[in-house]
Amino acid sequence: DVTTAVKETETEAWTVTETNAGTYDMGIEAGDFENLDANFSDVEFVVVDGQLVINKNSDKVTVTITENSGTATYDGQPHTISGYASMVADNDLYDVTTAVKETETEAWTVTEKLVGSYDMGIVAGDFENLDANFSNVEFVVVDGQLVITGDQIDPPDKTTPAVESDYKLGDKIPFTITVHNITSETLENIEVTDATAKIVAGDGYTVESEHTAIIASLAPDATVTVKVEHTVTEDDILEGEYENTATVKTPDDNTQDATGKTDQIESPDTTLTVNKKIEGAPADGKAYKLGETIEYSITVKNEGNVSYTNVKVEDADTGFSTTIDKLAVGEEQTFETSHKVTEEDILAGSYTNTVTAAGDPIDDPKDPENPKTPEGEDTTTTGDEDDPDGPTPPVEDPNP
Repeated sequence: DVTTAVKETETEAWTVTETNAGTYDMGIEAGDFENLDANFSDVEFVVVDGQLVINKNSDKVTVTITENSGTATYDGQPHTISGYASMVADNDLYDVTTAVKETETEAWTVTEKLVGSYDMGIVAGDFENLDANFSNVEFVVVDGQLVITGDQIDPPDKTTPAVESDYKLGDKIPFTITVHNITSETLENIEVTDATAKIVAGDGYTVESEHTAIIASLAPDATVTVKVEHTVTEDDILEGEYENTATVKTPDDNTQDATGKTDQIESPDTTLTVNKKIEGAPADGKAYKLGETIEYSITVKNEGNVSYTNVKVEDADTGFSTTIDKLAVGEEQTFETSHKVTEEDILAGSYTNTVTAAGDPIDDPKDPENPKTPEGEDTTTTGDEDDPDGPTPPVEDPNP
């Protein structure tokens, strides 16, 4: 009767406790039993092995890896993101902290500086299941990106070189407009316009019209410098500076302005020349006689660099007076007047008179407290041998 005839000596092997999948022997041995029945002298104990079998979990486990993402504003400096933000399994029994092997590559780091979107590049093949208890593990990667925001081009620079002397009326002021593609894509058909300056031919662009240039193609991080020139005007001189704005328009209608400025402009020059001379000759070809008319021409010329307004021309002795509404740069106007020889002229032996001209004051932007007035005069004397226009005939001698 085995219930009374066998002594059992229980050991730790009589219990098997395991967690992981596998086959585990019980480990009970024949020596763990002893015959207690004196009626039987030949008892053999034979142990038939037992096992604990834990099968692998065949349910599908999905491990989701969410890549890091980042956003930056373009500042000309590199920006970086790397790695992933989280790794989560849809089965609580699957411990991702110990069950996943990561094979990190260069794709796990993105460093860029140009405007655009850049994928992190982590892939499912970068991960391996190490947990032998799970036979059906899938890795799913949720894409991450580095996004650098900004316009398609840098705010363009518009510059002009410094010069040793100020620009004069009619001089050409050179400017350069630098266009920089700050995106990760090639830009096409960039339009550069400058309404008050003329586009000059150069490299990397074509001149479409006097005020428009087209950059057909501009590679990422590349620059093209468009050359323009402005001819100094009277308005520039009166302002004491020249400032204008060029516009750069990209294919997506993004518009950037480039402003250039120089104060190296000459001050207003208000030189006004007046030239009065005797026209014709005395009736006898020698000297003007009592009552004879001396004909004069008066020429007023703007020798400065700005227009003059309300130029009043007066010859008090002859009674001549007129006002020129506007006298443009380089313009001259000629008038006629006359004088009848008097007894006083004959007794004096000559006749002298002066014509004057003066216009409205003109503000000097570089010396606003001291406006400049265009003014001039000229004096003519009959019989003057040193007249720059040549010797003039005298009036008749009262004592021949």
